Amino acid sequence: MTEPIKNGTDALRAAVYVKSRRGHLAHLARDLQIGINALEEFGHGRANLAAETKVAMGPLLYPGSEYDAARDMMRSANRTPPRSLGTAPPPYDPSQHPKFDTSIAIRGPVPIKTIKTSPQPVPRPGWAD
Repeated sequence: MTEPIKNGTDALRAAVYVKSRRGHLAHLARDLQIGINALEEFGHGRANLAAETKVAMGPLLYPGSEYDAARDMMRSANRTPPRSLGTAPPPYDPSQHPKFDTSIAIRGPVPIKTIKTSPQPVPRPGWAD
């Protein structure tokens, strides 16, 4: 499988080829109700499958997608139109906001708190460190 992927059949063929190289065609053949030999022949490019089989194979090999038999292309299964995220807020204008008063934030020096340390453990006789 060194040919470039040009259409949906080639994308399905490449995925089946990879599964056949790894030995994972049994579940796919069971779900599609076709023989493993037919899948291997399709994966190696020596045979073609029916359009109904390719339509059923699309979501199994590429979750969230489907095979369009009329155009021979893979497409997303999501059909909802994109939603707008809204409009951006207006740019910041400092003349419309009050000035920050720094005298409120300054309260003076903060005392340093001392941290009490725990006493050193006493070694127990007969015990390894």
